[in-house]
Amino acid sequence: MSGKMTIDDLYYQLEQVKKMGSLRKVLELIPGLSSSISSESLEELEEKMKTWKNIILSMTKAERENPEILNSSRIKRMARGSGTSEKAVKEMLSKYRQTKAIIKASKGRKMRQMLKRMALT
Repeated sequence: MSGKMTIDDLYYQLEQVKKMGSLRKVLELIPGLSSSISSESLEELEEKMKTWKNIILSMTKAERENPEILNSSRIKRMARGSGTSEKAVKEMLSKYRQTKAIIKASKGRKMRQMLKRMALT
């Protein structure tokens, strides 16, 4: 609500998607999307979402509120705590940053500019 997205917000969104059921069921509700994505891709994404939730749960409150403080030793600790690899932790952080950028860009004309760029590429 403050306009600042935290990793806690990402976790909340992952929980909300999980409450709706499997991704296949969610996509079936959106016309045209259910047939455009393969079952393997959906299963892979569901696994990644589970992994990301475990990674987020292995973070401290300060890390979830301010991911800029993360360094290599914290990432190693998070990987050990979540039972994943450092690569998985970095991937989750990358997706978080992308999501944050999209939300930030959606406020105003930046979103229109980004959509134009995406249409051109």
